[in-house]
Amino acid sequence: MEPMEQDVKLKESGKIFRAGGMIFLSTAALLLIWRLVLPYIMRLFPNLDAATEDIVSTAIFDFLVQIVSLLIVPFLICRFYLKKSAKEVLYISNVRPVTPLICFLSFLLGICAFIITIYVSFLWQYFLTLLGYDGSSSSPMPEKFHLWHLLLMLFLTAILPAICEEFTNRGLLITAVRGSFSSKVTVILGGVVFGLFHQYISQTVYTALMGMLLTYLVLNTRSLIPAAIVHFTNNAISVLNTFVAEYANLDFLTEILNFLLSVRALFVLVPVVVLGIAAALIVAIKKNYAKYYTDNYAAFINTGERKYRDKIECAWNLGDVRYRPAPVDYTFYIGGAVLTVVYTIFTLVWGFF
Repeated sequence: MEPMEQDVKLKESGKIFRAGGMIFLSTAALLLIWRLVLPYIMRLFPNLDAATEDIVSTAIFDFLVQIVSLLIVPFLICRFYLKKSAKEVLYISNVRPVTPLICFLSFLLGICAFIITIYVSFLWQYFLTLLGYDGSSSSPMPEKFHLWHLLLMLFLTAILPAICEEFTNRGLLITAVRGSFSSKVTVILGGVVFGLFHQYISQTVYTALMGMLLTYLVLNTRSLIPAAIVHFTNNAISVLNTFVAEYANLDFLTEILNFLLSVRALFVLVPVVVLGIAAALIVAIKKNYAKYYTDNYAAFINTGERKYRDKIECAWNLGDVRYRPAPVDYTFYIGGAVLTVVYTIFTLVWGFF
Protein backbone atom coordinates (compact mmCIF):
# COMPACT_ATOMS: atom_id res chain seq x y z
CA MET A 1 0.00 0.00 0.00
CA GLU A 2 1.41 3.40 -1.00
CA PRO A 3 2.14 5.89 1.84
CA MET A 4 -0.46 8.37 0.56
CA GLU A 5 -3.09 5.65 0.28
CA GLN A 6 -2.16 4.47 3.77
CA ASP A 7 -2.65 7.99 5.17
CA VAL A 8 -6.07 8.25 3.54
CA LYS A 9 -7.10 4.89 5.01
CA LEU A 10 -5.84 5.84 8.48
CA LYS A 11 -7.80 9.09 8.37
CA GLU A 12 -10.91 7.20 7.27
CA SER A 13 -10.37 4.62 10.03
CA GLY A 14 -10.16 7.43 12.58
CA LYS A 15 -13.51 8.82 11.45
CA ILE A 16 -15.06 5.36 11.59
CA PHE A 17 -13.66 4.88 15.11
CA ARG A 18 -15.27 8.12 16.27
CA ALA A 19 -18.52 7.21 14.48
CA GLY A 20 -18.52 3.92 16.38
CA GLY A 21 -18.35 5.86 19.65
CA MET A 22 -21.24 8.05 18.56
CA ILE A 23 -23.28 4.96 17.74
CA PHE A 24 -22.43 3.28 21.05
CA LEU A 25 -23.39 6.34 23.10
CA SER A 26 -26.57 7.06 21.13
CA THR A 27 -27.69 3.44 21.42
CA ALA A 28 -27.09 3.37 25.18
CA ALA A 29 -28.84 6.71 25.70
CA LEU A 30 -31.82 5.92 23.51
CA LEU A 31 -32.35 2.58 25.22
CA LEU A 32 -32.69 4.39 28.54
CA ILE A 33 -34.94 7.04 27.01
CA TRP A 34 -37.31 4.46 25.51
CA ARG A 35 -37.60 2.74 28.89
CA LEU A 36 -38.51 6.03 30.51
CA VAL A 37 -41.08 7.11 27.92
CA LEU A 38 -42.72 3.72 27.33
CA PRO A 39 -45.08 3.97 30.36
CA TYR A 40 -46.34 7.31 29.03
CA ILE A 41 -46.83 5.87 25.54
CA MET A 42 -48.84 2.99 27.01
CA ARG A 43 -51.27 5.49 28.51
CA LEU A 44 -52.54 5.91 24.96
CA PHE A 45 -53.86 2.32 25.17
CA PRO A 46 -56.14 2.21 28.23
CA ASN A 47 -58.34 -0.73 29.24
CA LEU A 48 -56.06 -3.43 27.80
CA ASP A 49 -55.86 -6.75 29.59
CA ALA A 50 -52.45 -7.74 30.98
CA ALA A 51 -51.51 -10.07 28.12
CA THR A 52 -52.51 -7.64 25.36
CA GLU A 53 -50.81 -4.75 27.14
CA ASP A 54 -47.58 -6.77 27.29
CA ILE A 55 -47.75 -7.57 23.57
CA VAL A 56 -48.38 -3.93 22.64
CA SER A 57 -45.63 -2.59 24.93
CA THR A 58 -43.18 -5.20 23.64
CA ALA A 59 -43.96 -4.31 20.02
CA ILE A 60 -43.55 -0.57 20.64
CA PHE A 61 -40.38 -0.97 22.69
CA ASP A 62 -38.76 -3.36 20.22
CA PHE A 63 -39.62 -1.07 17.32
CA LEU A 64 -38.01 1.89 19.08
CA VAL A 65 -34.92 -0.06 20.14
CA GLN A 66 -34.34 -2.18 17.05
CA ILE A 67 -35.57 -0.05 14.15
CA VAL A 68 -34.85 3.43 15.51
CA SER A 69 -31.87 2.98 17.85
CA LEU A 70 -30.01 0.16 16.13
CA LEU A 71 -30.85 0.68 12.48
CA ILE A 72 -31.98 4.21 11.58
CA VAL A 73 -29.74 6.23 13.92
CA PRO A 74 -26.50 4.30 13.17
CA PHE A 75 -27.27 4.48 9.45
CA LEU A 76 -27.81 8.25 9.65
CA ILE A 77 -24.55 8.72 11.57
CA CYS A 78 -22.69 6.86 8.84
CA ARG A 79 -24.64 8.59 6.11
CA PHE A 80 -24.00 12.15 7.27
CA TYR A 81 -20.96 12.08 9.59
CA LEU A 82 -18.97 9.65 7.46
CA LYS A 83 -20.66 10.94 4.28
CA LYS A 84 -21.27 7.43 2.97
CA SER A 85 -23.78 6.20 0.44
CA ALA A 86 -26.18 3.41 1.39
CA LYS A 87 -23.98 0.91 -0.44
CA GLU A 88 -20.88 2.13 1.39
CA VAL A 89 -22.67 1.89 4.75
CA LEU A 90 -23.49 -1.74 4.02
CA TYR A 91 -19.86 -2.31 3.08
CA ILE A 92 -18.41 -0.96 6.34
CA SER A 93 -21.19 -2.83 8.18
CA ASN A 94 -19.80 -6.12 6.82
CA VAL A 95 -22.91 -6.97 4.82
CA ARG A 96 -21.47 -9.30 2.20
CA PRO A 97 -22.42 -12.77 0.93
CA VAL A 98 -21.07 -16.12 2.09
CA THR A 99 -21.58 -19.64 0.79
CA PRO A 100 -24.80 -21.63 1.42
CA LEU A 101 -22.72 -24.18 3.35
CA ILE A 102 -21.50 -21.50 5.75
CA CYS A 103 -25.13 -20.44 6.26
CA PHE A 104 -26.17 -24.01 7.06
CA LEU A 105 -23.23 -24.56 9.42
CA SER A 106 -24.11 -21.28 11.13
CA PHE A 107 -27.67 -22.53 11.66
CA LEU A 108 -26.30 -25.67 13.36
CA LEU A 109 -23.95 -23.50 15.40
CA GLY A 110 -26.96 -21.44 16.48
CA ILE A 111 -28.55 -24.58 17.94
CA CYS A 112 -25.36 -25.32 19.86
CA ALA A 113 -25.19 -21.71 21.02
CA PHE A 114 -28.74 -21.94 22.36
CA ILE A 115 -27.91 -25.05 24.43
CA ILE A 116 -24.77 -23.44 25.83
CA THR A 117 -26.71 -20.25 26.56
CA ILE A 118 -29.23 -22.22 28.61
CA TYR A 119 -26.43 -23.69 30.72
CA VAL A 120 -24.66 -20.38 31.26
CA SER A 121 -27.93 -18.61 32.05
CA PHE A 122 -28.91 -21.30 34.56
CA LEU A 123 -25.55 -21.15 36.35
CA TRP A 124 -25.50 -17.34 36.36
CA GLN A 125 -29.05 -17.14 37.72
CA TYR A 126 -28.14 -19.70 40.39
CA PHE A 127 -25.12 -17.61 41.39
CA LEU A 128 -27.23 -14.44 41.58
CA THR A 129 -29.81 -16.30 43.68
CA LEU A 130 -27.11 -17.31 46.16
CA LEU A 131 -26.31 -13.61 46.53
CA GLY A 132 -29.96 -12.92 47.36
CA TYR A 133 -30.91 -11.52 43.96
CA ASP A 134 -34.46 -12.07 42.75
CA GLY A 135 -34.94 -10.46 39.37
CA SER A 136 -37.05 -13.21 37.84
CA SER A 137 -40.04 -12.09 35.81
CA SER A 138 -42.37 -13.57 33.24
CA SER A 139 -44.62 -11.87 30.74
CA PRO A 140 -48.34 -12.75 30.74
CA MET A 141 -49.50 -14.72 27.70
CA PRO A 142 -52.96 -14.77 26.08
CA GLU A 143 -55.16 -17.63 27.21
CA LYS A 144 -55.45 -19.08 23.71
CA PHE A 145 -52.76 -19.67 21.11
CA HIS A 146 -52.83 -17.35 18.10
CA LEU A 147 -50.58 -17.86 15.09
CA TRP A 148 -50.23 -14.10 14.61
CA HIS A 149 -48.87 -13.81 18.16
CA LEU A 150 -46.20 -16.44 17.50
CA LEU A 151 -45.22 -14.82 14.20
CA LEU A 152 -45.11 -11.40 15.83
CA MET A 153 -42.84 -12.63 18.62
CA LEU A 154 -40.56 -14.37 16.11
CA PHE A 155 -40.35 -11.12 14.16
CA LEU A 156 -39.71 -8.95 17.22
CA THR A 157 -37.43 -11.32 19.14
CA ALA A 158 -35.60 -13.24 16.43
CA ILE A 159 -35.72 -11.50 13.05
CA LEU A 160 -35.29 -7.87 14.13
CA PRO A 161 -32.37 -8.53 16.53
CA ALA A 162 -30.65 -10.70 13.89
CA ILE A 163 -30.80 -7.75 11.50
CA CYS A 164 -30.62 -4.61 13.63
CA GLU A 165 -28.39 -5.74 16.50
CA GLU A 166 -25.97 -7.38 14.10
CA PHE A 167 -25.94 -4.34 11.82
CA THR A 168 -24.74 -2.19 14.71
CA ASN A 169 -22.82 -4.56 17.00
CA ARG A 170 -21.20 -6.90 14.48
CA GLY A 171 -21.20 -4.41 11.65
CA LEU A 172 -20.32 -0.81 12.39
CA LEU A 173 -18.85 -1.24 15.87
CA ILE A 174 -16.62 -4.17 14.92
CA THR A 175 -15.27 -2.28 11.92
CA ALA A 176 -14.56 0.73 14.14
CA VAL A 177 -12.75 -1.30 16.81
CA ARG A 178 -10.91 -3.71 14.50
CA GLY A 179 -9.36 -0.78 12.65
CA SER A 180 -7.41 0.03 15.82
CA PHE A 181 -7.07 -3.17 17.84
CA SER A 182 -6.10 -6.82 17.36
CA SER A 183 -8.60 -9.59 16.67
CA LYS A 184 -8.38 -10.88 20.25
CA VAL A 185 -9.08 -7.46 21.76
CA THR A 186 -11.92 -6.92 19.28
CA VAL A 187 -13.54 -10.24 20.26
CA ILE A 188 -13.35 -9.34 23.95
CA LEU A 189 -14.68 -5.82 23.43
CA GLY A 190 -17.41 -7.14 21.12
CA GLY A 191 -18.57 -9.46 23.88
CA VAL A 192 -18.39 -6.88 26.66
CA VAL A 193 -20.26 -4.26 24.64
CA PHE A 194 -22.97 -6.75 23.64
CA GLY A 195 -23.39 -7.90 27.24
CA LEU A 196 -23.65 -4.36 28.58
CA PHE A 197 -25.89 -3.31 25.71
CA HIS A 198 -28.75 -5.38 27.17
CA GLN A 199 -28.53 -3.37 30.40
CA TYR A 200 -29.93 -6.20 32.50
CA ILE A 201 -27.77 -8.09 34.98
CA SER A 202 -29.56 -11.40 34.40
CA GLN A 203 -28.60 -11.33 30.73
CA THR A 204 -25.13 -9.80 30.93
CA VAL A 205 -22.96 -12.93 31.14
CA TYR A 206 -24.51 -15.16 28.49
CA THR A 207 -25.03 -12.27 26.06
CA ALA A 208 -21.38 -11.27 26.53
CA LEU A 209 -20.27 -14.80 25.65
CA MET A 210 -22.65 -14.85 22.71
CA GLY A 211 -21.23 -11.50 21.60
CA MET A 212 -17.71 -12.92 21.62
CA LEU A 213 -18.79 -15.89 19.51
CA LEU A 214 -20.60 -13.70 16.99
CA THR A 215 -17.69 -11.25 16.80
CA TYR A 216 -15.28 -14.12 16.21
CA LEU A 217 -17.49 -15.37 13.38
CA VAL A 218 -17.57 -11.97 11.67
CA LEU A 219 -13.81 -11.54 11.93
CA ASN A 220 -13.24 -14.95 10.37
CA THR A 221 -15.83 -14.72 7.60
CA ARG A 222 -15.70 -10.93 7.02
CA SER A 223 -19.50 -11.01 6.94
CA LEU A 224 -22.21 -10.49 9.55
CA ILE A 225 -24.53 -12.99 7.83
CA PRO A 226 -23.23 -16.06 9.74
CA ALA A 227 -23.54 -14.12 13.02
CA ALA A 228 -27.07 -13.03 12.07
CA ILE A 229 -28.06 -16.65 11.39
CA VAL A 230 -26.67 -17.84 14.73
CA HIS A 231 -28.41 -14.96 16.49
CA PHE A 232 -31.74 -15.66 14.78
CA THR A 233 -31.58 -19.40 15.46
CA ASN A 234 -30.80 -18.92 19.15
CA ASN A 235 -33.63 -16.43 19.69
CA ALA A 236 -36.16 -18.30 17.53
CA ILE A 237 -35.70 -21.53 19.49
CA SER A 238 -36.23 -19.59 22.71
CA VAL A 239 -39.49 -18.11 21.39
CA LEU A 240 -40.75 -21.49 20.17
CA ASN A 241 -39.95 -23.10 23.52
CA THR A 242 -41.91 -20.39 25.33
CA PHE A 243 -45.00 -21.01 23.21
CA VAL A 244 -44.74 -24.79 23.47
CA ALA A 245 -44.37 -24.55 27.24
CA GLU A 246 -47.35 -22.19 27.53
CA TYR A 247 -49.85 -23.74 25.14
CA ALA A 248 -48.79 -27.39 24.91
CA ASN A 249 -47.78 -27.60 28.56
CA LEU A 250 -44.44 -29.09 27.50
CA ASP A 251 -41.53 -27.16 28.98
CA PHE A 252 -38.77 -29.17 27.33
CA LEU A 253 -35.97 -27.04 28.72
CA THR A 254 -37.09 -27.32 32.33
CA GLU A 255 -37.69 -31.06 32.01
CA ILE A 256 -34.30 -31.65 30.38
CA LEU A 257 -32.47 -29.48 32.91
CA ASN A 258 -34.16 -31.25 35.81
CA PHE A 259 -33.19 -34.62 34.34
CA LEU A 260 -29.59 -33.57 33.78
CA LEU A 261 -29.37 -32.13 37.29
CA SER A 262 -30.49 -35.50 38.65
CA VAL A 263 -27.58 -37.17 36.84
CA ARG A 264 -24.50 -35.07 37.61
CA ALA A 265 -22.29 -36.81 35.06
CA LEU A 266 -24.71 -35.99 32.23
CA PHE A 267 -25.05 -32.39 33.44
CA VAL A 268 -21.31 -31.98 32.95
CA LEU A 269 -20.98 -34.16 29.85
CA VAL A 270 -23.67 -32.53 27.69
CA PRO A 271 -22.13 -29.03 27.54
CA VAL A 272 -18.71 -30.54 26.90
CA VAL A 273 -20.08 -32.49 23.93
CA VAL A 274 -22.00 -29.46 22.63
CA LEU A 275 -18.90 -27.27 22.95
CA GLY A 276 -16.96 -29.88 20.99
CA ILE A 277 -19.58 -29.87 18.24
CA ALA A 278 -19.61 -26.07 18.21
CA ALA A 279 -15.81 -25.99 17.89
CA ALA A 280 -15.98 -28.44 14.98
CA LEU A 281 -18.61 -26.29 13.26
CA ILE A 282 -16.46 -23.17 13.69
CA VAL A 283 -13.48 -24.99 12.16
CA ALA A 284 -15.66 -26.10 9.26
CA ILE A 285 -16.93 -22.54 8.74
CA LYS A 286 -13.38 -21.16 8.72
CA LYS A 287 -12.22 -23.88 6.32
CA ASN A 288 -15.09 -23.26 3.93
CA TYR A 289 -14.49 -19.52 4.05
CA ALA A 290 -10.80 -20.00 3.32
CA LYS A 291 -11.73 -21.73 0.06
CA TYR A 292 -14.34 -19.05 -0.68
CA TYR A 293 -11.72 -16.36 -0.10
CA THR A 294 -9.14 -18.08 -2.28
CA ASP A 295 -11.59 -18.59 -5.15
CA ASN A 296 -12.79 -14.97 -5.12
CA TYR A 297 -9.28 -13.56 -4.78
CA ALA A 298 -8.14 -15.65 -7.74
CA ALA A 299 -11.15 -14.47 -9.75
CA PHE A 300 -10.29 -10.86 -8.91
CA ILE A 301 -6.66 -11.29 -9.96
CA ASN A 302 -7.67 -12.97 -13.22
CA THR A 303 -10.48 -10.59 -14.18
CA GLY A 304 -9.80 -7.39 -12.26
CA GLU A 305 -13.52 -7.09 -11.51
CA ARG A 306 -14.20 -5.36 -8.20
CA LYS A 307 -17.27 -7.51 -7.45
CA TYR A 308 -14.97 -10.38 -6.51
CA ARG A 309 -12.84 -8.22 -4.22
CA ASP A 310 -15.92 -6.73 -2.54
CA LYS A 311 -16.99 -10.22 -1.44
CA ILE A 312 -13.84 -10.72 0.63
CA GLU A 313 -12.34 -7.29 1.35
CA CYS A 314 -13.11 -5.92 4.83
CA ALA A 315 -13.37 -2.25 5.72
CA TRP A 316 -11.01 -2.62 8.69
CA ASN A 317 -8.08 -3.83 6.56
CA LEU A 318 -5.31 -1.25 6.91
CA GLY A 319 -2.40 -3.60 6.39
CA ASP A 320 0.27 -3.69 9.10
CA VAL A 321 -0.49 -0.14 10.31
CA ARG A 322 -3.51 0.58 12.51
CA TYR A 323 -5.15 3.81 13.56
CA ARG A 324 -4.11 4.79 17.07
CA PRO A 325 -6.99 6.59 18.78
CA ALA A 326 -6.23 9.82 20.63
CA PRO A 327 -7.71 10.23 24.15
CA VAL A 328 -10.49 12.44 22.76
CA ASP A 329 -11.53 9.62 20.41
CA TYR A 330 -12.66 7.58 23.42
CA THR A 331 -15.08 10.24 24.70
CA PHE A 332 -18.26 8.77 23.25
CA TYR A 333 -17.21 5.22 24.13
CA ILE A 334 -16.66 6.21 27.76
CA GLY A 335 -20.04 7.95 27.85
CA GLY A 336 -21.79 4.87 26.46
CA ALA A 337 -19.93 2.56 28.84
CA VAL A 338 -20.87 4.67 31.87
CA LEU A 339 -24.57 4.66 30.93
CA THR A 340 -24.72 0.92 30.32
CA VAL A 341 -22.66 -0.04 33.38
CA VAL A 342 -24.63 2.23 35.73
CA TYR A 343 -28.00 0.96 34.50
CA THR A 344 -26.82 -2.67 34.65
CA ILE A 345 -25.73 -2.13 38.26
CA PHE A 346 -29.13 -0.62 39.00
CA THR A 347 -30.84 -3.77 37.72
CA LEU A 348 -28.65 -5.78 40.09
CA VAL A 349 -29.50 -3.55 43.05
CA TRP A 350 -33.22 -3.57 42.25
CA GLY A 351 -33.17 -7.37 42.29
CA PHE A 352 -32.33 -7.37 46.00
CA PHE A 353 -35.51 -5.49 46.93
